[in-house]
Amino acid sequence: MKDETDTKTVEIFPAPTKRRGRPVTGNAKSDAERAREYRLRKKTEPAKPDFRDEEMRALREYAQHLQQDLNFAKREIAEQVIGLRALNDENTRLYNALQAYQA
Repeated sequence: MKDETDTKTVEIFPAPTKRRGRPVTGNAKSDAERAREYRLRKKTEPAKPDFRDEEMRALREYAQHLQQDLNFAKREIAEQVIGLRALNDENTRLYNALQAYQA
């Protein structure tokens, strides 16, 4: 035993330090036991409803509506482009007529 006031002498048998991690209980299960219990739990659980089919159907319908809206917008843009080209042609014709009138 070492004197409490002695700071220079090294302990011959250091006090055991606490181990890291979870303490051992001795009741550890093997992988096979855990797998067996997991399979039994899966058998006894009620089946979960699969909402993915309904969600996918709703998403497909939404995508179809978006595609229809996009096609409608493309048609409108094409019509507007045709109208703008016609106005541009008319503007060019009037500008040329004005230039011919002023000359």
